[in-house]
Amino acid sequence: MRRPLAGLLYVFLGLPIALSGLLALSVRPWILDRSFYHRAIDDPRLWTALRSPEALKGVPERVEIGGYIFSGPALYGALQKHIPETALKSVANKAVDDVISAVSSGQNVPPMDLRPFKADLARNAAAIAADYVASLPEGSSGGTPTDLTSRLPGSQRKELDTADSSIGALVASIPDEARPEMRAEAGVVRGPTVTGVSSLERSASSAVGAGIALLLGLGFLGGGGIGRSLSRAGRFLILPSAIVLGAGIALSIPGAPIAMQIASHATGGADAGFFRALSGWLGSWLGVAARSFFVVGLSGVSIGALFASLRRIFEPREI
Repeated sequence: MRRPLAGLLYVFLGLPIALSGLLALSVRPWILDRSFYHRAIDDPRLWTALRSPEALKGVPERVEIGGYIFSGPALYGALQKHIPETALKSVANKAVDDVISAVSSGQNVPPMDLRPFKADLARNAAAIAADYVASLPEGSSGGTPTDLTSRLPGSQRKELDTADSSIGALVASIPDEARPEMRAEAGVVRGPTVTGVSSLERSASSAVGAGIALLLGLGFLGGGGIGRSLSRAGRFLILPSAIVLGAGIALSIPGAPIAMQIASHATGGADAGFFRALSGWLGSWLGVAARSFFVVGLSGVSIGALFASLRRIFEPREI
């Protein structure tokens, strides 16, 4: 009766707690490491990927801006030439600092200042419009005055003025600040992406300790001698550790195919080309994170296997 009870408690209590503790221990080295995110944002491979032709695959054929119809590939291609890299890096890095500071201290996350990004785009609006119009095929302007998917032969002044004013209006409509819906409550920042992260950092070691203590308790609850109890606890540890190890192996696969599948599914496949362009950069940084999963999982499996073998030492007659 004691062994089935120990098994039942393991499935519904021991396994989830042990797995949660091991996952918390796996993400702890990098989840609140500012330099990890700063290096990823500043990585040249990210900006090279954003400017690559593959990033344009899957963009919509037609885009409406201010009542005018633009060619999606031509517009995105023009924007791609004038990506405000410096401004975006500044905005993203400051956002990382603000979020981590808020998460660590339990304070509200301040608004994200988009003014540097917006100002850079505004300075390049005319150049974006010129590149857009220059890339349009000659035609009849789509047959309607509001269709800018092609240009009339000869002068481009009309299309250029319209594209310039439309893109300028689009940039002007960008808000100066983005306000994330995150708030502090009882020392924990709660929001759509960082719920309980500060709590996770503070309690990772405690969670692992509680999980190990619970597995040991369940091992002894199952009965038998000390060797059999420790062996059972070791076997209990192997399963959650193997799950974490498997996650580390999966995340370290070159090209980040799992992340690509998740991203493609989440966007309905519309941005598949964009995510493929980012696969090298994303795979590299997922590999950095995967190492901690791999080390924690492999350590857990090794310790569990060591404990599982103790039965042979303490109870040699039961071999």
